[in-house]
Order: sequence, then C-alpha cells, then structure tokens
Amino acid sequence: MNQVKIKILSFMAVFIVSVIATACAQVSTNAPAEIVAQVKRLYPKPPTTYPEADQTEVLPCLLCLDKSEISQIFAPPLGPLLIEASGHGNDVGQCLGYGPLAQGQDHAIKNFQINQPVIAGNTATVSVHFTNFSPAKLNFEMIKTNTGWRVSNFNNVSEEIANCLGKN
Repeated sequence: MNQVKIKILSFMAVFIVSVIATACAQVSTNAPAEIVAQVKRLYPKPPTTYPEADQTEVLPCLLCLDKSEISQIFAPPLGPLLIEASGHGNDVGQCLGYGPLAQGQDHAIKNFQINQPVIAGNTATVSVHFTNFSPAKLNFEMIKTNTGWRVSNFNNVSEEIANCLGKN
C-alpha cells in the first residue's frame, strides 16, 4: 500500500514540475518579444515622405500617441499622467524642459539599440541605448498586467511629470 502511495506521489510531483517548467518556458520565450515590441512602438522610423528623413534614425514620439495607444503601452501611474498632460494641451517635453524619450530638447537619434529585457516574475527592465548628439541610455521598467506588458516608468519620468502637473 505504501509503495502505491509513493508511486502516485512521485507521479504527481513529476507532473507538477513539468507543468511549472512549461509555464516558465512560455513566459521566457514570449515575454521578451512582447516587451521589446512595446518599447519599439515609442521609437518609430521617420515617414519616408519626410524629405530630410534619415531612415537610419528613429523618432522618439510621445506626441504621436493617442489616448488608447498610451493606455496600451503605459501602466499607471505613468499612463494616466501622460493622458492628463496631453488632455490639457501640455506637451510633456515642454513641462519637463526636455523630450524624455530623446533625453534632450532636440533629437537626431542614431545607433538605436534595445537590449534584451531582464525579467523577474511580473516585472522587467529594458535598456535602450542610442546617440542623440551624445550617448544616452534609458531604462524602461515594465510590469505584466492582465492585458500584457506595460511600461510603468523610465528613468523616473513619472515622478517628474507628476511634479509638472502639480500632483506631488
């Protein structure tokens, strides 16, 4: 009788471990691509109709996003802060004094690179490196929500935007 219980418990343990391993494998293979895709949405290529467009550059663009896109990319509190700033006709760059995605007032972004995300459970960090007249680096903090990965902050900009809007 004890041997039967041991075999059943062993089988259950192997089954549980395989289920957990499969779930972890799915997270590790799908999550990085989804996270990188979210960050790439913030840096589109310039339109080819733009005469001076250098197709090797990217254009950091918070103003290009409408409210639904902001909600799809950014998690609270950052998403609602960006929506509020745009709803009042505020340019986040004017409020902060610089374009947060470009890390400067002007942009001529070259050598754009998104590193693979570092995932820890339901959070991830993605580093973005580029040259905008000088080398720059942004760290995007991501959280996993019920609807996918969202940017929760980058270089503590949510606190800066909250200060600009008088929220802190």
